[in-house]
Amino acid sequence: DGLIYLHRAANGTWSHELLHRATLYKSSSAIAVDQSGEVVILMPERRAPFRILMFSKKAGSASWKHQTFASSDSPAFVALATSATRDTVYASYRKLDSAAKTQSVHFAIRDTTGAFRHETVYQQHTLSATSLYDAPLAVDKRGGVHMAIGHWSFEGLPTSQPDIWDTRYRGGLRYAYRAPSGGWLTSDVEPMAQATKKGVPGPWRSEPEDWTGAVYFMSPSITVDPGLRPHISYTGVGTTEPVSYTH
Repeated sequence: DGLIYLHRAANGTWSHELLHRATLYKSSSAIAVDQSGEVVILMPERRAPFRILMFSKKAGSASWKHQTFASSDSPAFVALATSATRDTVYASYRKLDSAAKTQSVHFAIRDTTGAFRHETVYQQHTLSATSLYDAPLAVDKRGGVHMAIGHWSFEGLPTSQPDIWDTRYRGGLRYAYRAPSGGWLTSDVEPMAQATKKGVPGPWRSEPEDWTGAVYFMSPSITVDPGLRPHISYTGVGTTEPVSYTH
C-alpha cells in the first residue's frame, strides 16, 4: 500500500510515482496545484501516530519535499483548495485530542515564505469514539474561504435480545466563512438531529431498515458560484434521505 501520484504529460500519456509506502487502508488524500505549477498533496496516516503528511514539488523539479503537516490522535479528514486570484494554497483538516476529549476542525493558509499558518475553526467535545467531522472548503474570487462542517457520530445501543444492537446516529451541519482579511464566522445550517436504526438478527441481513428520525449531514461538499453564494451537498440516513442542500 502507499500514496501514488499520477500525472498526464502534454502528449497524453500518464506516469505515476510512489511517494510514500505505508498501510493506507481507506485513507483519503487531497491534491492541489497553485498558479506557479507547484503540486501539494496531503495524506493522513491510518496508524499511530496518525500524522498528516505533506508532499510538495515545484514546477520543473524532479524531487518531492516531504514533511509533517499536522498530527492527530486518530485518522484525519483533509481537503485542499486554490484561488483563481491569489497564488497560494488553502487546507482544512480534522484533529482529535483524546486527552481533552475534543475534536476540532482546522484551517491552514500558505504565506509568502511557503510556510502554512494554522487556525482553529470549530471545536466540540466528542460525542463518542466514532465521532466524525468532515470539513471541505472552497475559495471565492475575492479570496474568501467557505467551509461546510458536517459533524456526526454513531454508537451501538444494546437491546433486550442477545447479539442485537440498535444504532443511534447524531449529526448537524455548520457553515463557516473567513473573510480575505481573516477571522471566522460560523453558523448552524442544520441543527443537531438524531436517528435510530433498529437492529435485525444475523449479519448482513437484507430486511427493510426500520428507522426513527433522520440525520442528513454526512460527507458534505461545497462550492461557490460567481455571485459569491455557497452551495452545499451532502448525504444522509433515516426515515427520508435527501441527497443535497443548496444555500
